[in-house]
Amino acid sequence: MAFFQSIINSICNGAAWVFGAAKKTTGLSPRTYQIVHLVVLLLIALLAGIFSDEICEFFSIERGGNAPDWILQYLCGWLVVALYALVRLILYVIYLLGLEDTPEFPDIDHAWSEALTQLGRQGLSLQSFPLFMVIGLPEEQERGFLMGAKFPAAATGPSPDTTQPLRIFANAKAAFLFVPGASELVRQLTEGPRASLGGGSSIATMSSPGGIGSAGSIMTLAPGQMPSGLGGGGSGPSILGAMSTMVSGPTASSSGHANEAPSGGAIGPLSSEALHETARRLRYVCRLVSRARKPFCGINGLVTIVPSQWAAEGCQDFSHVVAQDVQLLHEGLEMLFPVACLFSGLESLGGLPEFLSRAVEVNRAFSPELKAGSRFATGRPIDPESASWVTKLCVGWFRDWIYSTFKKDPSSASNTRLYRLLSEISDRRRSFARLLTGGFGQLIGSQPVRLLGVYFNGRDAQGRSQVFVKQLLDNVLAEQDNVVWSPHRIARDNAMRTWAYAVYGIIGVLVAADVYWVYDRWF
Repeated sequence: MAFFQSIINSICNGAAWVFGAAKKTTGLSPRTYQIVHLVVLLLIALLAGIFSDEICEFFSIERGGNAPDWILQYLCGWLVVALYALVRLILYVIYLLGLEDTPEFPDIDHAWSEALTQLGRQGLSLQSFPLFMVIGLPEEQERGFLMGAKFPAAATGPSPDTTQPLRIFANAKAAFLFVPGASELVRQLTEGPRASLGGGSSIATMSSPGGIGSAGSIMTLAPGQMPSGLGGGGSGPSILGAMSTMVSGPTASSSGHANEAPSGGAIGPLSSEALHETARRLRYVCRLVSRARKPFCGINGLVTIVPSQWAAEGCQDFSHVVAQDVQLLHEGLEMLFPVACLFSGLESLGGLPEFLSRAVEVNRAFSPELKAGSRFATGRPIDPESASWVTKLCVGWFRDWIYSTFKKDPSSASNTRLYRLLSEISDRRRSFARLLTGGFGQLIGSQPVRLLGVYFNGRDAQGRSQVFVKQLLDNVLAEQDNVVWSPHRIARDNAMRTWAYAVYGIIGVLVAADVYWVYDRWF
């Protein structure tokens, strides 16, 4: 039913555009659009009137009756004007009856209208600041995400207290658009059928620390954010002492809740009907964004949030879900923009509160506002080799901080929890790389996705705010100008420009022919 409704909407929109009743279907200003439309109509009516004799003879139309000669002589021209007036009248009646342009997704239209209204009340416009999109975040986590980013929203629409398919948080510097009701990621996460996860996850044994790496590995921290006391193999005794403490301390089987395996079962895939519907909803959001942002680019950046649980052992491969959201946004907005990948749910792996508290003891420069992960070589294709490289750096970020805490306090009771966190991240590294390759490895035309980096985040102990978000969003904001039109958009614009020049030439020839005919016939 929705398919036929979309066809009817397309036909009505096309008729409205052809007959001059369109509202927001063109990049021209309304006045220019009406002038061009009336000039074309006048030329068609004039040509039909001039060649009325030939047209009537060709179609065997007999002219007669009591009509004045000036109507009969230019009958076809007057018929064009009458047909035009009739169609305009029908379109006007449809508009009055509320039948025109029935929204394909009324809930999205209502939320979008409410968002723009709230922005307008604060004197803000989507054309006055950069717009960034966040996909993959459930609706109930939006405020916690921005709280962790320390983003003061001057306007929020629709209200966060209501369930909506989209929401905009904005101030005078930037705006963030969340689309939980039009994202494959969110729908798969919240609605996908679940089954128990076989095997589960257990804490790593201490017999092969080489699987996680040595403390002397490459660091990915900015200057001033490096854990103190890390210096290649010099930290070996302290770390080994920490491992001995963990071996003699509580184990996964005896420590109760502190060392339970991450909760949540394996998630089954959505049906093809659900995937198709969500794809249509996301395309619809792209059309709304492009229309509201003209003549500027649709968005200035994208944060794609992927659940860490999708990298758990035994979980199905959902990289195609990530790929569909990312691909649809690039196609719908017809542009290339910076993309950051954020693996969420660190709190479900265990040990995050201890990590946050003890890393500060190692280096006061540590903060929950840091970005946890590694940058990516933007512009390089996301293939298995590059994905493995960047995820290795991400694991190295956690490893170096955690090993530095072991050196600081080898006998701490929380060492087991910290090593558990490191083991979980390390064990899932290949799955993280697979999600990166499958989700972001597709080409947009001939260009790769402009991946900024791969990072991790989680929620604080109270569950109100998210950590490792602020510096990430600061980096995304700093890359706001790194946007270009997609190769498909550029090729289409070039083709349309060629056709426009051809139409202008034809109109010029027709105008010259009209002038010559009038001059030759009357003068």
